[in-house]
Formats: sequence, structure tokens, C-alpha cells
Amino acid sequence: MISINLTSKICANHLTVQKDGEEYTIGDPEQSIYIRIPIEGVLAIELMDGINTLDEISNLLKKNHDVDVDIIDFVETLLELNLIHKFNDEVLVTLKASKDERGGRVKVGRLLFNKFTVFVYLISFVASIIIFTFNPALLPSYQDYFIFNESVGLSLLILFLISWSLTILHESAHYFAASSLGVPVNFKISIRWFWMVIEANMNSLWSIERKKRYLPFLAGMAWDSVILLLALVCQYIYQQDSIIVGYMRLIVLIQIYKFLWHLLIFFRTDLYYVLITITNSSNLLGQAILYLRKIYSKNARIEWSKLRQNEQTLSRIFSFIYLLGIFSAILLFSFFSIPGFLIAVSKAVTNLVNNSWHSLYFWDGTIVIALAFFNLALWIVGAFNRSKELKKAV
Repeated sequence: MISINLTSKICANHLTVQKDGEEYTIGDPEQSIYIRIPIEGVLAIELMDGINTLDEISNLLKKNHDVDVDIIDFVETLLELNLIHKFNDEVLVTLKASKDERGGRVKVGRLLFNKFTVFVYLISFVASIIIFTFNPALLPSYQDYFIFNESVGLSLLILFLISWSLTILHESAHYFAASSLGVPVNFKISIRWFWMVIEANMNSLWSIERKKRYLPFLAGMAWDSVILLLALVCQYIYQQDSIIVGYMRLIVLIQIYKFLWHLLIFFRTDLYYVLITITNSSNLLGQAILYLRKIYSKNARIEWSKLRQNEQTLSRIFSFIYLLGIFSAILLFSFFSIPGFLIAVSKAVTNLVNNSWHSLYFWDGTIVIALAFFNLALWIVGAFNRSKELKKAV
């Protein structure tokens, strides 16, 4: 066990520092570990060069900045979070050699995400809204899940393949947008309630300046907008071909579903990270829930009163966005998920009960059951990953 005292020498000059509102985000991009601290902590870290003792750092802070910091307590916190590179010349965190920014993924990222392409993505989103406004018939319904009315199994298999392909494209957009900034990204399967999701872990974005974070957060929706517009245009071009139109309506349905999903900000969707970046709030969701809870909870009212004025203002605004997310969840369930699920299961059971295994309809129903079990298996993997996250948080 490491014993810290005023003669200890700390080296933490590998940490990144970014101003976020009235506080600063510091962290280690390689480990994706970040915390918010006040300016006093940043001043202390700047002096942690492995040469000054903690006593010398404390005296320099008082002399040069008139700042009094409990330096030992602060260092203990950094030590617990594994944010100290060296302690008395003992290496605690090994630093990786800096990577060449001219790497292939960085070049591709900058080719796909620049001022021109951002303009294209924005135009695609606006154009799709205009098309829906003047032709509401193009808005999807849950019936569009089933391209082939007589074959629910084949329809769901096509839905499964297309939706996962579009999901991979969405996450790839995050990857390349973050790569354009030299930020590492990794992926994992997780769950939000009973929805299974693939998450792009872009925590290292907190090591770069705030204005550059927006594009990686919105990159997935940017590509979704282009795909949505292309699917709508194809419906006009191939309106006489019912099969192509059916595929395009399915893609539109999936994309609209994804856009509505992002409004469920209580699941920490892409829009949630955009909002916390705009507001410089590290706990926007928790404070919004606190605002709603104070209506009926005395303890919540006490906690609420301890928040700063600007935090209370943001929480009031965000609580309405939170409620909008709840409404979106109800919308997704009522008009897309539940009706489509009931029709699929009903037809699958009918096919299994009324046909022998020699019949194609029997195997069509079997496909539905197989896909259900496969999705259940993925959901279990996501639930396992989510439980590990929660344990780490505790």
C-alpha cells in the first residue's frame, strides 16, 4: 500500500485538461478515465512534475495563486482513480508512445467528416423533413416491417439483416468522426431497459476542446440522415417496382425509429451527450430526475435546494426533454414495437401449428422463433455487460 506524505513526489503531467464551464475535465485518454475538478486542482496538477514534493506544491499554490488545497487528499483521489503516472519515481501507469496522426483511420475520418460533408449531412436531414411535410404518405408504419405478407419469417430475417447493417454504419460514423480527431473508439453490446444496443465508447472525447466534440456525437445521426434521404428518393425513382419500394419503406421505418430512439435521452443516447456538452453539466439527467422527484419527495427538495441557480435552471429545462423522451418511448412501443411483435408472433405460431415440417410455412415460422432466441442471446450478453458497468460504478 502506498503511503503518501508531504515529502512524496508525484508525476501527473500526462493528464489532459479541458475547461468545461466553471470546472475542468481532467483525465487519461488511454484509460478513458475522466473527472471534473475546480481550477485549484488544475493548478496543483500543473506542478506535479515528479520533481516538486507535495509540500513544495502546496507552498507554491499559496504563494503564487493564494490557493489552499488539501494536497494529500487530492493526491489520494487521483491515486484511487489510477491517474498518477509516477509516485516517488515508481511507475504506476505506463504511458504509451504517441501515435502517428497520419494513420489510415485518421485520414479516412477527415475525408468523411469535414466542412463540406457536414453541409451535405445537414442538407440531407432538412431535405427529408421537407419531403415528409409535402408527402406524408411516405411516413412509415409498423406494416412496413413485413416486406412479404405471406412470409413473416423471411420478412423478419430481412429486417434483422438490414437493421444490423444500418446499425453498423451508424456506429462506423462515430468511429470515423472520432478518428478524424485522433480519438480512440471501442464498441460493446449493452441494454437500455429491454432494448439491446451497440455502444461506441468515445470517452476520450473529453480530452479535446468542447467545440470539437459535437461532430463525433452527431456523426451516426448524420449518416442516418443521408441513408434516410436516399431511401425516400429511391421510392420516387422506383415507384413502379413494389419490391424495391418495400425495401426502401423498411429502411425509412428503421431510420425513423432510430431518430425517435435518440429522443430517449434518459438512455444516454447521442443527443444526451450533445446536451451535456452544450450545458457543461456532468449530471444533467440526475438533476432533471431530481427536479421531477421534488414534487413528491422531501429529501429530493432538500437536495434540490443545494444546487446552484444555473443548475436548477438547466434541470427545469431538461426535465421537459426528459418527459419528451418518455413520450417517444410510448410512441415507439405503441405504433412500432408492440404491433409488429404481435403480428410476427401470431403468424409464426399459426404457421407452426397448421403446417407440418415438410411445409415452407412451417420453416417460415421457425425462422421467427430462431431470430427471437438469437436476439434473446444478444440481450443476455448486453445485460451481462450492463451489470459489469453498474458494479464498476458502485
